[in-house]
Amino acid sequence: MKQLFLLCSLAAVASAQRGTSTANPHGPGTPYDELNDLSRDRSGEFMPAYGKVIFEDGSPASGASIERTCQAKTAIEGKSDAKGRFSLRLRPIYSDTHGISSDRVQGISGGPASVMVDGCHIRAKLAGFRSDDLDLTGKKLADHPELGAIVLHKVSGVEGSTTSATSDSAPKDARKVFDHARDLQAKGKEDEAQASYQKAVSIYPQYAAAWFELGQLSVKKHDLDGARKAYEQAIAADPKFIYPYDQLAFVMANKKLWPETLEITNKLLKLDSEDVPRAWLLNGLAQSALKHYDLAEKSVQEAIRTDPSHTVPQAEYLYGVILMQKNDYAAAKPHLARYLELAPEGPDAPSARGQLAAIQEMSAKK
Repeated sequence: MKQLFLLCSLAAVASAQRGTSTANPHGPGTPYDELNDLSRDRSGEFMPAYGKVIFEDGSPASGASIERTCQAKTAIEGKSDAKGRFSLRLRPIYSDTHGISSDRVQGISGGPASVMVDGCHIRAKLAGFRSDDLDLTGKKLADHPELGAIVLHKVSGVEGSTTSATSDSAPKDARKVFDHARDLQAKGKEDEAQASYQKAVSIYPQYAAAWFELGQLSVKKHDLDGARKAYEQAIAADPKFIYPYDQLAFVMANKKLWPETLEITNKLLKLDSEDVPRAWLLNGLAQSALKHYDLAEKSVQEAIRTDPSHTVPQAEYLYGVILMQKNDYAAAKPHLARYLELAPEGPDAPSARGQLAAIQEMSAKK
C-alpha cells in the first residue's frame, strides 16, 4: 500500500504538526510552529487582529492556544491571556508543496502588509474542550481587526493536558534557564537553545516542557533517535502531557515502527480522543500497515470527525486507500476526491489522481 507523505521526508514531518516554540513566545507546550520550512512571510510584515476566548458560561478562558488553519496548513498564532483575550500578528501563509500558493494571496486594503484570510479559520485549543471555529472568509482585517469571541465547549472524559503540570513546580533557576532557551530559540540560535534546555533538565529532571522542546529541536536536526529519547523523558516526567505522545507517535511512524506507533497513539487517545485528529490518523496508518483494515477504517473516520478545520486532509486519502485495500472502489472514490479538494497540491495528490483514474477505468469496463 502506498504510504502517506507523513513517512516520506522530514520536511513533511516538520510541516504537518509541530510543537517547537521558536516563533511562539507564549509559554511551553504549544503544538505547532509557524511552518518555517514550507511557509514564509515574503513581505516581512504582519496584520494585527484581536479577539477573546470564553467558556460556554461566558467566563474567560486563559491559556488557550490560538490556531489558524488555511488550506489544510496550520500554525499557532498565540495564546489567550488571563482575561481570555488574544492578539495576533497574522502573516500570509505561502507553501512550496500544498496550502496557499503565492498567486492566490490577495491584498486587504492593498499594500505589503496584506493577509490572505479567505478560507482560513481561527480556533482555540485547550485540552478537555472543543472549540468553535471563526471563519475569516470575507473579513477585512485592515478595517475591522476585532475577530469576536471563540467559545470553548466542555468535552467529557478528557484526562490529558496541553500544558505540563510539572512546569509550575520547576525551581526558579530551572525556569530562568528554560526562558533563556526560548529566547535563544526565537533568535534562531538553536544549538545554544538546545544546550540551555539540557541545562534546564539537568537542574530539574521532571521538566517535561524542556524535554519536549529538546525533542522538537532534535526533529528539526533530523535526529529521530534523539527526539525519541527526549519525548519519552517528557512522557515519563508528566504522563498526562499530550504533546510528547503526539510527536513521539510521528517519529515512530516515520521510522515505520508500527506496533510502537499503535501503542503510543492508543495511550494518547485514552487521554484525549476529541481534539487530536492526527493521533487518529497515525493510529489508522499503523493499523493499516499491520493489515487491520477494519480498525484502520474506524480510526480514519474518527480523524475526519474530529477535524472540522481539515488540519489533516491526509485522513481522506488514507480512508480511500484503505477502502481500495478492501476492494470497495466505489466507496473509495469520494474520499480520494475529497483529499484532492482539500490539498490539490499535496504530496499524495499525484497518487490520488492516478487511483481515481484507475477506478474510473475499471468502472468503464464494467
